[in-house]
Amino acid sequence: MSKKHCLVLAQHREGSEYNDFIGKYYHFPKKYKKMLSEENLEFVYYEPKKGGKGVYFGYGRLGKVFEDKREDEHYFVEILEYKPFAEEVSFEEDDGTARERGPGYNPRNSVRKVAPKVLDEICLDGEILLNFTADAHLIRVLGEELIASEVVGVLELIKNSYDANANRCRIRIEKIPGILPFEESSEFSDLQGPVIVIEDDGDGMDRQTIENGWLRPASTIKTQVKDRLKAEREAAIERDSYGSYNSLVKELKKHHGGRLPLGEKGVGRFATHRLGTNVIIKTKVPENDYEYILEIDWNRFDDLSGQELQDLSAIGISLKRQSPSRNYGKRNSGTQIIVFGGRKGYELTGDVIKDINRSVLKLKSPQKGPTAFKVVLECPQVPDLEQWTIESKYVPVFSLTALVDDKGCAEGKVIFNPPTSVPLPSQEFVLSDYDLRIMDKNAPLYWKDAEQKTRNAECGAFYLNVNFWYRSTPWIAGPDRKGFTEHLDEYGGISIYRDGLNILPAEWGAEVDWLKLSKRHIKKGLKLSYYNMIGQLEIDQATNIHLVDKTDRQGLINNPAMRDLSVLTRNLIFYVEN
Repeated sequence: MSKKHCLVLAQHREGSEYNDFIGKYYHFPKKYKKMLSEENLEFVYYEPKKGGKGVYFGYGRLGKVFEDKREDEHYFVEILEYKPFAEEVSFEEDDGTARERGPGYNPRNSVRKVAPKVLDEICLDGEILLNFTADAHLIRVLGEELIASEVVGVLELIKNSYDANANRCRIRIEKIPGILPFEESSEFSDLQGPVIVIEDDGDGMDRQTIENGWLRPASTIKTQVKDRLKAEREAAIERDSYGSYNSLVKELKKHHGGRLPLGEKGVGRFATHRLGTNVIIKTKVPENDYEYILEIDWNRFDDLSGQELQDLSAIGISLKRQSPSRNYGKRNSGTQIIVFGGRKGYELTGDVIKDINRSVLKLKSPQKGPTAFKVVLECPQVPDLEQWTIESKYVPVFSLTALVDDKGCAEGKVIFNPPTSVPLPSQEFVLSDYDLRIMDKNAPLYWKDAEQKTRNAECGAFYLNVNFWYRSTPWIAGPDRKGFTEHLDEYGGISIYRDGLNILPAEWGAEVDWLKLSKRHIKKGLKLSYYNMIGQLEIDQATNIHLVDKTDRQGLINNPAMRDLSVLTRNLIFYVEN
């Protein structure tokens, strides 16, 4: 939220001639009424040198102004969100210059305007205590119980980097107890392992973004974009005109680095709770010559000390500034998240690191992954991590590519690739305006609307690419055949990508059986299963607006759009099978 200007309120903490109540009301004469009546004003308290210490000692926001019924031409202004500083802040900077200066400055005025940047720096030097708002137990619910695994946690933090318009995201994992020793980074030598570092060259966060975004569960900062898209798309459908909607999409992408934000629940940050007991966030925006430091000990939120309830807002979190601790690159901005200390019951192992690495390798779609976003994983204790996925070594027996429109009709082809040892020719089967809605016995009923007309697909248009293998020789051959079939067992299925980034890895989709293939395969073993295929389904936020992430980030909500997507995708697989 932008600020026009901020205020300094002179306030004696003892012996004031005014009828003040610090942190509740501020008493003032009529000449300041106009200045104090503006909306959304932020202020810092200043204790004058005359009769005081000459220091700033607290921060707050101003509410309503009301008249003093006892004293003529005097008023009160309500004080909201008062936060005393952890440290009193001197009127002067370290070099002796006054913090308040410039045209119009008059130290005799009890109410004075001050630049927002100056107010921010006073608050940071006072180590202003910021607050969550909710029950303290919410952190554990969102961290340990909502973030399903270490893989999900790391992926969520990577996606946060994407939403921050980063071009590069680097993950480093070190100091893992119980596996290979290594020469650790001197930067993290004093931190308890394991240490997980996610850093990017994105936009960074200012104080308002930290407080109103990162520290606010289910913040609407990202959802506002998606809610606006949904409303405008519904209006475009009613008008049967998409010109203004497409213009809106272009405009939103222009203001978000060519991207639409992936996050929509505002809970991804609590992945840091699942990954460790402590987190340090270092973040910088281009206009500042310093970085912000936010340090959180999650144990403070887990330990209720015998109390039945503890407000989240009662636990203060110190935000301060320091000189940049790393090179922030060409854009002079970015964020570094350092998670350390581990969490009992969720220990990192070599296998978990390999799972994280595979997920990073599959994070970007091979068809249309964002080229301006690179992710690098480093883990010195787990050498020889895969650099590419094993399926790239094996030519599929069948390959399906199809573009499905919002009516549910497909254009594409299926290619048959026999191995060299099988005397069969390659073949190509073409799909042309192939209506997927009429492929099963339930189609006439399922695809009818209230007026008994054949309806369009709620999911919108999508692209599908799937490779299929027969799981026997000679269809799969080579020295690593066993390794590949085991890979299909564990990672087979169809991944869903939104805007080129993986939101439902294939193995998660197979586990929840989103295509309803498992029972069918059990009844008849010749039917295709998840363990015969590896594929990518591409959706786009601008056109697939009704496909919504589950809060646990492991799939899409089972709404009409998701059910339509499942039916259409399954029918394409049936086409290949037939």
